[in-house]
Amino acid sequence: MEMLQAMRGKYSPPIVRKNGNGTIWVDRYYVAYRLYESSEVKYVYMTRYHILEEVYSYKAASKLRDKQVKLPADIQKQFAYALKHMDGNIWTDPEYAVT
Repeated sequence: MEMLQAMRGKYSPPIVRKNGNGTIWVDRYYVAYRLYESSEVKYVYMTRYHILEEVYSYKAASKLRDKQVKLPADIQKQFAYALKHMDGNIWTDPEYAVT
């Protein structure tokens, strides 16, 4: 229910859940997780909107701080892959796809 309410709002922060294994973020524009044994965030689902929003936020941070702020390399790589393989404006990791 909480997820449906968040998805219907104009702006809502992602739902974040943590347990003994890691953290998961669920948002209308992406789903991602990070296991505690790894420093890498893995995207399972993302939209073009999310990618553009993240890229813009890092550019804005660079301007505000007056120094280069870059997306982490692993996230840049996932974004590039997703953009190349999107079905319209959405990408889903085939490993997690529900068939």
